[in-house]
Amino acid sequence: MIENFTIKRRNSSGVVSNVFSSVLNAGSLVHRELMSEHYVQLAFTTAEPVYFKVGDYCDIEGFGRFELVDPYSPTFNAKSGGYDYELRLDAYYWKWKNKYHGVFDCKFTKICSCHCSGNRFNSTNKRAF
Repeated sequence: MIENFTIKRRNSSGVVSNVFSSVLNAGSLVHRELMSEHYVQLAFTTAEPVYFKVGDYCDIEGFGRFELVDPYSPTFNAKSGGYDYELRLDAYYWKWKNKYHGVFDCKFTKICSCHCSGNRFNSTNKRAF
């Protein structure tokens, strides 16, 4: 069971620094669905807000690296006067969800009929023999 965690950040020079370390509260979990989501949710409370950046990550022993892929803001808890977090860090291979690859408006404009495809198949086979 995970009790402590450290969020790290790598700067543009490649230097890794610790951003935040804490003890987990109840409600923290590692979630994995085959062919679907894979993330860790870290529940914790702080006296002052900590601002995480997209790309911050946490290595969890036995589960791997998880990264922040969406911006996150804490929730102020008026009862305790602190800031509650349910920080979701996705598996490293979910980083692609923030990337645009330019293939969203792809269209097929020329579709060959069965007759045309059949003719092309026959002419290829005749040349082969």
